[in-house]
Formats: sequence, structure tokens, C-alpha cells
Amino acid sequence: MLKKLQVRKTAHYYVQNPTEKVTSILYVLHGYGQNADAFLKEFTILKDYGVLVIAPEALSKFYNKKGDAVSNWMTSRNRLDEIADYKQYLNQLREDVEQKELTKNIAFLGFSQGVSTCLRWLSLYQDSINCFLCSGSVPPELSQGDFKEVKHRIHYFFGDDDPLLTLNNAKTQVEQIASLGQEVTPHPFKGSHEISESCLAELINWAQA
Repeated sequence: MLKKLQVRKTAHYYVQNPTEKVTSILYVLHGYGQNADAFLKEFTILKDYGVLVIAPEALSKFYNKKGDAVSNWMTSRNRLDEIADYKQYLNQLREDVEQKELTKNIAFLGFSQGVSTCLRWLSLYQDSINCFLCSGSVPPELSQGDFKEVKHRIHYFFGDDDPLLTLNNAKTQVEQIASLGQEVTPHPFKGSHEISESCLAELINWAQA
């Protein structure tokens, strides 16, 4: 018989402070088999644009083929519990960060597995948020009703040579985001499974708006 016991767990996140005053906050959710500190380095360029970048690290750890300890957001085993745990963690993180920083210019970014994580988190919010999704999939359980008629501004980036996401699949993801009642702008780029230069450019545009 399966039973459950909720326990306290220490979560880790990394912060990149801007060179001057904070004017925007960007939460960046890494992909499968990554770690937040390495992922945070992708956004160094944003230091000069007043963006405080917060990189939460997923709660589940494992060793990759190289023997490095890396992270993932969830697996199929006890998936609903893992989803509930990381949503609670991300909500608590956001509450803590935004008690200290008063800016209302908030955005989320998800990469690869972090796309599903990001969309599940996004569905909890009544306020409209800018969201940047890169090379990942829409969770199958989400529907338009989960977003309570809130329209978020979503940018979806996908490479033309991504071994993990075909062009047809990427176009399907764009359609699925639209079916959730969201405003979605597709951004195809020449490249692979990565944070593209076009994504960084859009982040700068968002920060300067």
C-alpha cells in the first residue's frame, strides 16, 4: 500500500544581479539534465539591462553518463506529486524574491523540459506575464480552462536543426499554445537545441519596453 508523507526539502537557486538598479525580474527554468548555475550563464548579457535573473534548480537529482550530478523537474514516477512539489517551490521562491524587489515587470523563461514546468507554473497566475519558451513541449493535461481566460504574452523559439524537436513538432507546440487561449508568437531560428541569439534579443526588447 502506497502512503505519502510531506517533508521539508532544501531547494537551491542562483541569482544574477544587474550592474545597476533592478527594473525587471526574469525567472529562467533549465532543461532536463542541467543545473541552474550553468544555465544562468546563458543570460550574462542581461546584466546591462537592469534584469535580475533568478535560476531555480529542479528538486530531483541524478548522475548523467559522465558521472556529473544534474537535475530534472520530474519523471513519470509519482509525477503528480513531483509537479505539485515544484509548483509550490516556485511559488514560494517568487513570493520571497518579489517581497524584496518592487518592479512589476516580470517574465518567465523555460528551456526544453523547463517549458512544461514553466507553462504549469504560468497557469496558476491571474496577472498577465511575458513568457519565453524555448525548444520544449506543452504539457498534455493543460487546457484553456486552466488559464482562467488570462492571456499571457508567449514567445516560442525553435531551431531548424534540433535533434530533440522536429520542425513539425515545434509547429504543433505553437498551435497547442494558441489552443490554450494564449497570445503566441513563433520564433524559428537557424540552430539546434539551445537558447538562441533571437531569444536573447527579445529578452532585451522586453527589458527595455
